[in-house]
Amino acid sequence: MDLYDWISMVALLISYVAVIGFIVVNHWRIDWRHNPWGRHVMRFSYTYVGIISVALAGRFFGDYPGRRAVIALLYVVLAAVMLERLWLVLRPSGRLPRREVRDPEQVS
Repeated sequence: MDLYDWISMVALLISYVAVIGFIVVNHWRIDWRHNPWGRHVMRFSYTYVGIISVALAGRFFGDYPGRRAVIALLYVVLAAVMLERLWLVLRPSGRLPRREVRDPEQVS
């Protein structure tokens, strides 16, 4: 392995640990099940774990039967999650609250 491979491996491992940590903390500390954005963030995180897992498996074990199909499936899932994100932003009931502009004279 050259320097670029080592940097990539370390970055993948750090990313994997960080997203698993996020999922664990988010699962126990935030009521994500009752909020469309919370569910979306968890779906995105699970998809990210899948992509990073496949990348790490390829680095550690090399190619294996069905690897390309798994990668293609994960890309389809990622596209679906990103379309869900777009839907959440564009639907009228899902818009994020706009910032309130205050009149400087009314600020105490």
